[in-house]
Amino acid sequence: MNKKGGLFFIKIINLLIIALALGLFVWKRSFFPAKLPLFYSLPWGREQLANKNFLLILPGFSILIYFLNLIISKFFGKEENLLIISFLTVASLFFAFLCFFAEVKIILLMT
Repeated sequence: MNKKGGLFFIKIINLLIIALALGLFVWKRSFFPAKLPLFYSLPWGREQLANKNFLLILPGFSILIYFLNLIISKFFGKEENLLIISFLTVASLFFAFLCFFAEVKIILLMT
């Protein structure tokens, strides 16, 4: 497999993680209470709580970062910039995985 094929595979995994996060939200949404603890950087208590639909922020940011990195990668489209393109692709995958992990932890906490 060449390097561009490997990047394509990483992009597919990235999109699958985002789709899985969205699917998990849709599947478990009816089991959520009205408020979820989402903003852990705020003081403990009511400030951390958000409407259950705010959990879509996590896959939404993953989609945003994916497409932003995809657009930036197009500016570095030449073969000699493959390291930058690879870094952007892997960073996008890492961000999507972290958002998915955070969503799973919140869902396990609430169900």
